[in-house]
Amino acid sequence: MIRLILLRLCESFFRHMWLYFLPIVLMITLGVVYIMITPPKFLSWGTFYIQDESLLYSLNSVRERGFTFDTPSEVTVDEMNELFSSAAFMRAVAQQTNLEEKMSADRKTVEQTLEEMRNSIWAQSTGERMVFIGVAHEDAELAHQLAQSTMDTYTQWKINISQYESAEAQRFFAELLDEYRSELEPIRNSLTDYLISHPEPVRGERPALEVAEIDRIQAELQMSEERLANAENKEENARLALTQAESDVRQTYLIFDSPILSLEPMNSLTDMAVTFIVFLFIGLFLSVVGIVGGVFINRSILFPLDVRQAFDLPVLATVPELDQRSFDDALFYLPAPNFGREPSSSVSDLTDYDITIPIRIYKGADEKVNSERNGSTHQDSEHHDSLHADNGFRS
Repeated sequence: MIRLILLRLCESFFRHMWLYFLPIVLMITLGVVYIMITPPKFLSWGTFYIQDESLLYSLNSVRERGFTFDTPSEVTVDEMNELFSSAAFMRAVAQQTNLEEKMSADRKTVEQTLEEMRNSIWAQSTGERMVFIGVAHEDAELAHQLAQSTMDTYTQWKINISQYESAEAQRFFAELLDEYRSELEPIRNSLTDYLISHPEPVRGERPALEVAEIDRIQAELQMSEERLANAENKEENARLALTQAESDVRQTYLIFDSPILSLEPMNSLTDMAVTFIVFLFIGLFLSVVGIVGGVFINRSILFPLDVRQAFDLPVLATVPELDQRSFDDALFYLPAPNFGREPSSSVSDLTDYDITIPIRIYKGADEKVNSERNGSTHQDSEHHDSLHADNGFRS
C-alpha cells in the first residue's frame, strides 16, 4: 500500500512537474516583493513593575483585593487589551501625540487612525510582575510618543478609576450617615422620655415590664449607634482612599523602563529571512496539496499494483510504452481462425490459410518476419499477393 502511494505521488508530480513548481515560484516572487515594498518600522517600548501592596496600602488597608489565580502582570495585560478596544482610551492616548489633529477630522479618518494605533500598540506579560508595552510604527518619533502616552494614560486611568470609586463611596456613606443619624435621635429621645415618665422607685426595684421596655430601647439604641459608627468608619476610609488614590496607583505601577526614541529600524536580515522562508513554505505547501489532490482525483489504472489493489487479481502481462518511431510500416499477417486445421508455428506456412489479417509490429519482430519471408519461394509471394488483392488488403 505504501509503495502504491509513493508511486502515485511520483507519477502525479512528474506528470505536471512544471505546474507544481509554479506555486513555489509565485510565492518566492511575492515574498521578495513583500520584503521590498514593506517600509521599515521603528520599535519603542517600556516596562511596568506591578506591586501587590504599596506602602500606603500596607499602612491604611483601605483597598480590598480579591483572590485570583492570575499574576499581577496577567491582570494588567488583560485590562490593557480591553482598553485598547475602547475608543475613549485610544483617543486619550492620541491626545499626547502628533495624531491629535486627526482626531478632529471626519469620522472615517478617526476610525482609520484608531485602527492604526491598535495595530501598532501591544502589551505583553514578561514575568509575574513585569509588563512590556511595545509600539512598532513607520515614524520613529510617533512610536516613541505612542509608547509614552500609553503608559501615562493607563496610569491616569487607574488613578481616575480609584478616585471615582472613592468619591462614589464617600458620597454614598455620607448620605447613609444622615439617614442613620436621623434614625438614632428619636431612639435616644424615646429612652429619655421613658425614663422621665417612669422614674426609678425610691424603695424596691422597678417592675419587670419597665425593665424589659428599658432593655429593649437600650438594645435598639446600641444597634443604631454601632451601625452609625460603622458607616462613619467606612466613610472615613473612602475619604482617605480618595486622598491617597494617586499616590497609591503610582506606587503600585512603577515605570521601570521609560520609552526611548529608536534610531534604527527593527527590520533586520533575520526578519527578512524568516519572511522569505514563510513564503517559501507556503509555496511548498500549495505544491504538496496539488500533488496529493492530483493523486485523489486521478482514479485511472496506472500500475500493476493498482489492479491488485482495486480488483485483487494477478497481473499476467503489461503493455510497454514505445515511441511511435520504434514502429515500422511493415505488416505482419496472422491467419484468420480456422477450426479445422492446426495452427502453424512457421511464418512461411501462413500461405496455407485462406484469409490473413494484417497487424503492425515493432522493428525487432519485423526483422524476424522479413528473414523468414525472404526464404520463401516466389510462388508463395505471388500467392500472397493474389490473396491480398482478393481480400482488399495492401501489402
